[in-house]
Amino acid sequence: MNLTLQEERIKTENPDANLWRAVIDQAIEDLSQPKLRQAAVDWFASTAQVPGSFRWACDHLDLNPSAVWAALKKAKELEKTCATLESVFLRHSLNQAAGGLLPTRGLRSAW
Repeated sequence: MNLTLQEERIKTENPDANLWRAVIDQAIEDLSQPKLRQAAVDWFASTAQVPGSFRWACDHLDLNPSAVWAALKKAKELEKTCATLESVFLRHSLNQAAGGLLPTRGLRSAW
């Protein structure tokens, strides 16, 4: 996933805020790592408001935790859609290159 808070241009003058922005960015990266994904999802989904929790970090950065989580889910859905479309286009191109000999099952269902 390529979305990070730094890319969203959240600027802070406070070193503590920079640290917590980096923690959230790392958790976003962890979502794309199979071994770390579940821990990252659990961290984002937690309702805890203790120091070090996602909600606490968002409060510290003056971010809406629900909006951040919604943006992450939207980015993930977009990523899935792009991967599906890429697969369909690749299969279609291979089928054309093979002179239409490949089975077309599934080509239309993605649209």
